[in-house]
Amino acid sequence: MVKVSRAKISFSYYAAIVKNLRGVILFKEFNEELFTWLLNRFKYRDLGASTSIWSKIPDKYRSILKLEYPTKDLYNYMKRLLNIGLDYEVLESLSTASTYISPLILVGNHYEKFINENSVSKVLICRPLDTKSWKLHLRIVDYVILDFYRDSIEESIRAIQYIIRGDYKPVDEILDNRSLKISRDVKRFWRISCRDGNPFIYYIDLLRLVYEMYLRGLIDKDIFQYDIASALAILPVVIVKYEFIEGI
Repeated sequence: MVKVSRAKISFSYYAAIVKNLRGVILFKEFNEELFTWLLNRFKYRDLGASTSIWSKIPDKYRSILKLEYPTKDLYNYMKRLLNIGLDYEVLESLSTASTYISPLILVGNHYEKFINENSVSKVLICRPLDTKSWKLHLRIVDYVILDFYRDSIEESIRAIQYIIRGDYKPVDEILDNRSLKISRDVKRFWRISCRDGNPFIYYIDLLRLVYEMYLRGLIDKDIFQYDIASALAILPVVIVKYEFIEGI
């Protein structure tokens, strides 16, 4: 049974983690070969996992950081998400990655259906990538969330204000503008992208995802507190699986 871990970290510790964090990991079943390969790509940077995912990581890989909630509002938000009947592990991981200003790294195929159905755009590739290309594009993915982050959080705060007031037209305009920015941003992956390949990177707009959950009646308006804006960024999701890795 999944439980929501209570916030235990100070803001100072949160800030120290964010500085060196390069990815938040999501998986359903632990794959030691893929994890060993992934950790070798991040020898000098940290990887983390949401509380529900971290509990499934074997002890020998506990160098992966457990990422808890830095504010009470975020803890309450995660607790509400647990109760809506959707897959909590993926929702928590997406929200945690946004809060820690880090790309989400999906290891394996499970959860890709959810990611695909809720993505705004994607980058397709037609061939496996060598080590040099993986390192380059994992670094570029890190730039994606950093480049978007300030604007997307300010937009999310404004959207929360409009939702609280029941004024939804400006929210739709904010979401349309974010989609336009995403459509332009995918061009930074020109070195590897192709037209008829398989999805390697997804762009998730977490503001859109949560807003649509609200419109469908899955969550109530009172979930929209200003502190949850940090969990409503534009987030890149990288897929790590065998067919994308050359020589494994």
